[in-house]
Amino acid sequence: MDTIGFRALPATLHPTLTMHVHDFRWYGFDGDIITVSESQFDINVLEVVLNGPSTADMTFMSCGGLTTFYPELTLKYMGVRSQNGQKIQPGQSFGSVGKGAIDIRQHTSFLNKPCHSSCPILWRRVGDRCDYLMVEWDTRYEFNSFLHDNDTEWRLDVDCLNEQCNFCLQTTFSNEDVPPLFMPKDQADIVHLDHAIREHYPPYSLIFQGLLYATACDWPYLVPVPVQHGVTTSCTMQELEVNYWVHQRAFSASTASRSALRRQYDALLNFAVPLDDVYTFFFEDETNSPPPNSLVNNIALIGAIGTRFDVSQDEDITTAILERLSLPDLTKMGQTCHRLRDIATDVARRRFGHIIIPFTRHNYDAFLSVLRWTRTVITGSCACKMLTGEVDAHARDLNLVAPATGFNDLHDFITGVLRLPCVSKQCHPGMREIVGRFRKYALPTRVITVSTAKVDMHIMHIILHAPSTADMILMTAGGLVSLYSNMTLQGITLTSQTGHHVRWGEKLGTIGDIVEGFEVARSTEFLGGSCGRHCVTFWHQVSDNAFLLALDWNIKDSAWWCVEDVDVEWRVDSNCMNPSCPYRIEQMCVNYEGTNCDYDLAVKCTSDELACRRPCYFQLCDGLFYGGGCQQPYVVQVPVQDGIETLPSLDELEVNTWVQQRDLDRSTFSRRRLQHTFVSVLHSVMELDAQYTFYFEDPEYGRPQNELLQSFKIVLIVMMHSEDSALSGALVEAVLAASTAPNSASTGRLGALAPENNPRFWDPKIRSEQWYDTQGDPFTIQFPALIEPTGKHSRLDPYFSLPTLKQPELKDVRTVKAQFQLRTLDNGYPTEAIVCSKKAANMLMLLVSKCEAARGKDNREIIQFLQSAGNSSTDPLHFVMHTEPLLPEAAEAKRETIPKFSLEDFENTDLTFSGDILKQKFSAKKGDSEVSTTEKTRGVHDWKLKDMPNPHGHYHTVMDIFQLENVPVVVPNVRDAEGALIHPAEYSKIFTTAMPVVAEVVIWTFAPDGRREKGSRIYQTTLKSLKLLPIGGGPLTSSAQGSGNGLTGKAK
Repeated sequence: MDTIGFRALPATLHPTLTMHVHDFRWYGFDGDIITVSESQFDINVLEVVLNGPSTADMTFMSCGGLTTFYPELTLKYMGVRSQNGQKIQPGQSFGSVGKGAIDIRQHTSFLNKPCHSSCPILWRRVGDRCDYLMVEWDTRYEFNSFLHDNDTEWRLDVDCLNEQCNFCLQTTFSNEDVPPLFMPKDQADIVHLDHAIREHYPPYSLIFQGLLYATACDWPYLVPVPVQHGVTTSCTMQELEVNYWVHQRAFSASTASRSALRRQYDALLNFAVPLDDVYTFFFEDETNSPPPNSLVNNIALIGAIGTRFDVSQDEDITTAILERLSLPDLTKMGQTCHRLRDIATDVARRRFGHIIIPFTRHNYDAFLSVLRWTRTVITGSCACKMLTGEVDAHARDLNLVAPATGFNDLHDFITGVLRLPCVSKQCHPGMREIVGRFRKYALPTRVITVSTAKVDMHIMHIILHAPSTADMILMTAGGLVSLYSNMTLQGITLTSQTGHHVRWGEKLGTIGDIVEGFEVARSTEFLGGSCGRHCVTFWHQVSDNAFLLALDWNIKDSAWWCVEDVDVEWRVDSNCMNPSCPYRIEQMCVNYEGTNCDYDLAVKCTSDELACRRPCYFQLCDGLFYGGGCQQPYVVQVPVQDGIETLPSLDELEVNTWVQQRDLDRSTFSRRRLQHTFVSVLHSVMELDAQYTFYFEDPEYGRPQNELLQSFKIVLIVMMHSEDSALSGALVEAVLAASTAPNSASTGRLGALAPENNPRFWDPKIRSEQWYDTQGDPFTIQFPALIEPTGKHSRLDPYFSLPTLKQPELKDVRTVKAQFQLRTLDNGYPTEAIVCSKKAANMLMLLVSKCEAARGKDNREIIQFLQSAGNSSTDPLHFVMHTEPLLPEAAEAKRETIPKFSLEDFENTDLTFSGDILKQKFSAKKGDSEVSTTEKTRGVHDWKLKDMPNPHGHYHTVMDIFQLENVPVVVPNVRDAEGALIHPAEYSKIFTTAMPVVAEVVIWTFAPDGRREKGSRIYQTTLKSLKLLPIGGGPLTSSAQGSGNGLTGKAK
């Protein structure tokens, strides 16, 4: 409207349309008026048109067609008031009523003949295409199919005042009201309505029999079902007057959706019916599907059993039955044949939409896109309704759980698109240690909550930390996962450890709320005996699927990704209150709770406590335990987790007895710290028959690896290589340490790359992109290699990457860098180190391949991470590493002299100023304010450009042109074997031949910018650190020197 210049004007919607119109706007410009009406979310747009005040207003058009539902009257400039039009007061105008352009009559008496099919009280159907005019002039807009597939029906009024009509008010006054004033609940009610149908005047043209299942009745009944008045052609199932037996329309309604009639077994759309009065009606069509209907008879236990049932002919009945099934039963029915699979899938999709659309309304498709993009799942009452199939009443709220990275997108969508305001940022105290961020959005009729997991947690932590077993459920747009589905489907929910923290009067999930159909149990005592595998104190793994029910109805939005390869364990509670359980709290409270055994005495104490534990562990295995503070390794007994009665896997060992993996008050934890559990001692001749080897990692205190085990492992490898290798023990140990670091190049390190949005923009000014890991940090890799100081791509001192064949520009000085050429290790090094070195090259090649595949072909030249060591295609590819700029503070100095002028000079008036006078009289004298750095000890970080070795005078050129002699020289993180920094001026003196080093690099790519749109795409590794490895008996380094002066200073 802003585009065409129309301004919003004050407007009030007429009261007769408030049930059908959600929002109404009035715009005006230069005397012209445009009105916009938005239908309610569950109302068809045609229902708004057909609720107009007169027949003349029941006209609409699109870009490709026009329809008027009463053409004979409208083309004669005549009309009849509708039920809504009767409510317009004299003097008021609404639509065509009160305007004078069309002659609007109160009723159809002016016809002076019976109304016949145009009688106001007869229901008519848009899809039947009878008695209305449709003109289509542009088939691109599918106007014809829109009407043909529309499921709306309407009537003009509830009464007919035409005395010549068979359905006039005086004639039909004595008939039973339709819909009836009561719904049948027993045989007496059915007999009463049977009489009303057969005595109806005018008589129904045709009456069928139907099989009625009433929820309040104990038995199905055969009842008469008439064909609706006005139907003169062959009868279809949609033309039955089911409203006698099952409420489909409100008494005063003038429009209705036929979707409710096609599924004649749902609750009303326009009429509030108590749950006890909702009925299921099955119809048998003697012409198209002769009785007995075997499916209906099987359910009702009447008629011939085993008769073949044709799904294709009785799709309505089949759909009605499937709609009442729980999701597991619905899925099983869909697996019986292809046709049932299609129907079951359609039922599941419509059930999901029925649950979600009240919260999203017309933004349903956009909401599904946001779910997929952010990897968000739905939990709470919406997921429970999807599982149980009890969707008669709308869910109370929509609970969303998302990864930490998806919060901003969800927040923007809910506040910007759904327009729900945020009303709270505080989650329940019982969930605070699990939930990273929480928001609650609410309007009077809609509540949406968003909970995101903490950065280092999976969303399953939130699901499994739920207050009860019924809340341990999630669903996506195409699948559902439930942890305790059997209890949930039986209407039982068990309070979890989190649920015990919910105080009286509070609500969290199913705890503290009146949940119809759920019995909230505080313990497993309701089992009537021992808990068995369902003991609340048992730990379970998400990955073993023993307690999981995972179902998909749309494989594209499968829910399996939520539970596949998830390293999360959970338990319902830390204490069992069932007195019949061997693991009840009274028994378990006297047992020892394991803690870290990181010293020798603790190992002995823990072994004694294990022997006294009651009930005894079902299985015990031998394990080789290395304590961080122990003097030696120990063979200890490692119990198998309670509840595991089969041959255990390594993940099912109760390592927590020796190495604390879980907090005592936690109900979920991640098993990442167990991923380095060994099954043998590396390169050892020790036989570990039925034994396990494990060690403790404590990342919280900066010890990512157990020092004792790591040194033991390295010593073994060093001993093996020292027998037949010329490499020194110190070099072997150093190269192995570099190959086993947490960020060393390996398959595991490759898995730390963020799966999405990689690489991502880091500095848009230079169009650089950088790879990041799953924690949001720059992705780095470390690997051992051999440096090639005289290689083709090596750029070391004295001039590094500074152009020497032309006069350098200022930007060349500011970006001058050292450049190292490295190659993979030779075969004489340990296998582990060679593999790490080669995997670094493989990883860089893989990243380029994936990145280019994602970009598509644009015919640009690619400069890869690895570059040829020679000029032939047969030459090997080497690493090329850049340091950060060495002279980043280089900037052109101002040449203007700044005089030193004192108060005494101010009193001297005998001088006439000139450039020479300023230089002679007032410029600073050498030695007045500073001492040359060559006259005192210069540290490694005290170098200026003027101190750098300058054999060919190129630095003099730069200093004369740009006045850069005092620009400081940055020292990259390049160190000798003892860990001391090496000054860039000393690189060529230290690195003289191929030498082993360990490099840590950051990975970049640079795209062509606007000035070089056809330039190359560059892949580059920036050196984060480089360290020389020890070669012989002593270190290979000397103190870095420049211009013949010794360097001192504390290395950083």
